[in-house]
Formats: sequence, C-alpha cells, structure tokens
Amino acid sequence: MIKKIVVAVGLAFSLSFLVGCGNKSLVEQGKAAIKQGNYEEATAIFKAASEEDSKDKEEAESLYDLTYNYVISNKAYNEFKLDAALDSLKKVEENKNKELMKEDITSLKEEISKDKSVLDDFYSSMEKVNDLESEGKISEARDLLNKSLKNISYLGENVKELIASGNSKLKNLDEKLDKKEIVKEDNNKEEKTDSSEKNNKELANKALETVKNLGVVKKDQYLELKSDEVYDLGDGSYGFIVNKYYYPEGKPEPAFICQYLVDKESWKVKEVKEGIKKELN
Repeated sequence: MIKKIVVAVGLAFSLSFLVGCGNKSLVEQGKAAIKQGNYEEATAIFKAASEEDSKDKEEAESLYDLTYNYVISNKAYNEFKLDAALDSLKKVEENKNKELMKEDITSLKEEISKDKSVLDDFYSSMEKVNDLESEGKISEARDLLNKSLKNISYLGENVKELIASGNSKLKNLDEKLDKKEIVKEDNNKEEKTDSSEKNNKELANKALETVKNLGVVKKDQYLELKSDEVYDLGDGSYGFIVNKYYYPEGKPEPAFICQYLVDKESWKVKEVKEGIKKELN
C-alpha cells in the first residue's frame, strides 16, 4: 500500500515550526518533510517559500505543485475518484522534481491503475453478460457475472452499489437457469416417453409378425394385437398378447378363438386356448 499522507498540520503550525529551524531554508525543510512522507506538511512549507522573495522562489513553486498535486491525487483515490486521481498524478509525473518522491508516485499510480482496470473490465463484462442473456446462454452469463463480481470484491465499500446490483442480476439469472433446467427435464421426459412408446409399437408389430409366420391363421381367421403394451405373461416372462378371431357364418361380429403370448426377449410363442398353454416354437 502507498504511504498514508500525514493529516494536514495547517499553514499556521508549519510556519511556527519554521521559526525554530535556524538557518535551514524553507525549501530544505520541505524536502525533509517529503523524505518523511509528510506531503501535506511539505505542501504548506513550499507554499510559504513560494511567497517569499528569494532565490529559491522558482524551485519552491515547482515543489509546491509537485506535492500539492500528489496530495490531491491521493485524496481523489481515497474517495475512489479514479479518473481525477490519474489526472492529478499526471501533473506530478510531469514535474521536474518528481524524482524526490518517485517510489510513492509509482506505487500510487500502480494502485489507481489496477483498480481502474478492474473496474473497466467489470463494466465490459456486464455488457457481455447482457449479450449472453439475450442469446439465451444463461449459464455462461451467470458464470461470467459471478467471476466479475469476485474480481471487484476487494474494492469493498467503493463498489457496494455495483456489487448489490450484480448480486440482484445474479439472482435473476439463477431463477432463469432453474426454469430452463425444469423445461429441459420435462422435455427429456417427453422424449423418453415418446421413444418408449415408439419402441413398444415396433416390438408389438414384431410379435404380431412372429405369430403370423407360424402359419396358425386359416381362412376366415385373423390376428390382432391386444394392445401395444407389454404384459406380464407369467413365469417371469413379459411380452405381447395376440388374439385370434374368426367370422362365424351368418354373423356380423367376429368370434374369439385363442390368444398367443409372445415373449419380447426370446420371441417364444405360447398358444392359450380354453386355459391350456402350448408352446409353438
């Protein structure tokens, strides 16, 4: 962290301090304050020196600009006014005496630049989050927002409104994601049901063809599936039931003859007639 600037001691205190400094010039005293990191005190001293009619007047004015702009930059940074902080710090960097406080200037600039970069990245990411949400890429939008919020969290109170807004957006995306998952699960269930029904129908038709191929249908007889459903055929067997009918002479309605039980695994067929089972293949 950059050195904390000493609280302003005020021009009156600085001048009273100067009285006891013997032959040491104001400029020298100001430079001594710089070495100690007392930039507000140095600013007050250089201000007094610049108002004197002496050979050090020009140097005092330059040094005053140096420390004054550094103090202003640091104050703006502490208030999280990053652009203003950089503007004032630029004036410090352009000062011919900047080498006197090079380390602190560099440190302050790095911290301001880091925070500004993180903040700029956050705003850029928020635009991307909105684009992803518009495209229906809710999961990607949520992940990016969550990552962006973590990146600015170290800024604390300075970005509390941004974090609150981001968390609200995150909650909204979570709700959308939950709804999307529910719809996806429902669609999967429907697809599985449709697939299962289609598969059963295909197997049922195969059972019907299996019975037909046994040559059990005579003239005026026909076969019909009981349904496409799979039945418990007994003895641990599951499969389909095929009914056989015939048309009695002189009667409009068909008459039942028997049933065929078709195992859907082995495709073995049993004829069931008047309660008696007989294997046919």
